Amino acid sequence: MPLGQWSDTRDPSPTHYFEINGKQILLETAVTDQEKNQGLKGRNSLPVNRGMLFTVSPEQEVQLWMAGVRFPLDMVFLHNEKVSAVVSDVPPCTTSPSDCPIYDSGGIVDSVIELAAGTAESLSLAEGSTIQIFELD
Repeated sequence: MPLGQWSDTRDPSPTHYFEINGKQILLETAVTDQEKNQGLKGRNSLPVNRGMLFTVSPEQEVQLWMAGVRFPLDMVFLHNEKVSAVVSDVPPCTTSPSDCPIYDSGGIVDSVIELAAGTAESLSLAEGSTIQIFELD
């Protein structure tokens, strides 16, 4: 099953990771438009110490929404390995997709990491934090 076609029974394999404050966070990666569109939609949760990395190329300002996502998230916006913004505890959108709020990066980014709500705070991630992302071997 290609990346981007999720099911509740499949555990997508992480491809990247970052370490911060002694904790390693494994990241699934969304690169293609199809993978980015799918994101975490349809899942009931995200395992502890896991997240999803969205690459942004070319780097630009981005807008995200929670249509189809079933659990709250933290959105961590990055540019040049620095956190440019964190939007915490974003609730799932339970209304029509056209009524879902839009969450803006607030500036140019080259990647976004989505984590289960509360993870950014527990890792002390904040604007200005450095996150180096590495490929898993």
